[in-house]
Amino acid sequence: LITELGNKRNTANGNLKHIRAIVLEAIRQDIIKPDQNPFIKFKFKSENTYRETLTSNELNDFINVKLEKGSFAEKAKDILIVESQSGIRIGDLLMMKKENYTGTHLKFTMAKQNEQVSVKMTNLANSTIEKYTFNKTETDYIFPILNINPNEMPQEAIHRAVKNATSRINGCLKRIILPKAKIKKSISTHNFRHSFATLSMDRGMSLEEVKAILKHKDQKTTQIYSKLSDEFADAAIDKFENAE
Repeated sequence: LITELGNKRNTANGNLKHIRAIVLEAIRQDIIKPDQNPFIKFKFKSENTYRETLTSNELNDFINVKLEKGSFAEKAKDILIVESQSGIRIGDLLMMKKENYTGTHLKFTMAKQNEQVSVKMTNLANSTIEKYTFNKTETDYIFPILNINPNEMPQEAIHRAVKNATSRINGCLKRIILPKAKIKKSISTHNFRHSFATLSMDRGMSLEEVKAILKHKDQKTTQIYSKLSDEFADAAIDKFENAE
C-alpha cells in the first residue's frame, strides 16, 4: 500500500483495517480458519501528520477576495467560508438543503458517521448562507454546486458526485482564489475545517468545546489541532513583555 500505491502511513492503516474486518468476517463464517488470520501479530503504526491551516489574517484575506458575482469561484469561496466558520465537512455542506437551515443552525445527518447533528452558525456563516436561500424551495441545495437527486441514485453515485464537486472546488481554490488572496500555502477544502479548529483554540475554546463542535468521537482526534498558531504564540510573548 505504501511502496506501490503511494498511501501515507495513516491512509494505509485505514485500508488495512477494512481488510482486517473482511478477514474477521470470513473467520466468523468459517470461510477461513482463525490461525490463517494474517493480522494476529500485526501492529498498526501511526505517524503524526502536519495539518496546514490558515492564520487569522490569511482567513480574513480569503474572505475579502473579490470574485465575479455568480461565478463558480464565488460559490466555492462562499461554501469554504461556511466551512471555516463551522468546521462542517465539505461533503456535508455540498449536500445541505434549505430545509436543513433554521436561520441560526444547520441541522443534518453527517455522512461520515450517520449521526444527526445541529451546528450553530456564526454571523458571517448566516449572512453567507442567506445569499443562497432566497427564493429557494425547501428541497433545493443551499449552494448551487451539485446537480443530483440523491433519492434516485445509488450511494456510490452520490459519493462520486460529491467527490467530483470537491475536486472542482479544490481546482478553483488553487488556480483562482488563493492567488487572488495572495496566500501561498498548499491547502484544500479540508484545511478549512482544520483552520476552524485551530483558530477556535487560539480564540480561547477548550479542547472539549472544539471536540463537541467537530463531533469527534475521540478526544485524541481533536488533540491533533491543539498546536496553537504562531500568531497566538507571538501574542503570548507580547503579553509577557507588557506585563512588566
